[in-house]
Amino acid sequence: MSIAEVTQIVGACGVIASLSILSWQSRQLVKQMKVGNSVATLAAMNTGLDRLHSFIGRLADDPSLRQYFYGGVKVDELDPMTRNKVESLAEMLADILDYQLTSAKYLPSVKDQDDWSDFSVYLLERSPVLRDLIEGSPDEWWKEIANLRHSHGPIQPIAPAVQPEAGDLIRRNPAFPRFRWSTTPRR
Repeated sequence: MSIAEVTQIVGACGVIASLSILSWQSRQLVKQMKVGNSVATLAAMNTGLDRLHSFIGRLADDPSLRQYFYGGVKVDELDPMTRNKVESLAEMLADILDYQLTSAKYLPSVKDQDDWSDFSVYLLERSPVLRDLIEGSPDEWWKEIANLRHSHGPIQPIAPAVQPEAGDLIRRNPAFPRFRWSTTPRR
């Protein structure tokens, strides 16, 4: 065997080893990207839920405001200070919903986009102040809510009703987003 042949064999072995290492690195990179996507998804969903809980906390601090978001009551007859408070909360809620709809749209592992869409429609049906805010604002302010409104069609307002018990909204409402934080399979 000549030196040239030995050099070719050693070179071929080097190429094979290099390709094997490259293949292993690619598999590890794919695993790392999946973990990174999962972490980003959890962080985005957690941020949105924290914002929603903060909003609900404000309603808990002043329960008289709840009717303007869940009970179909209009703000027409309110004094200017209370009306401003309700309208400011409506802006917060629009930001929260738009954030969650945007997160669900752009994060690849989010499976709950329909839940947030349903919840957004649920609130738009029951909150004249939120509905008026969204309909009276440029679509660019809350792009995903505007897209939802255009794809869903006209939002049909729900007539004011008797306020449900505090836990009824979560227990009985199929539109309220349900999230599974555990990585173990359901039984």
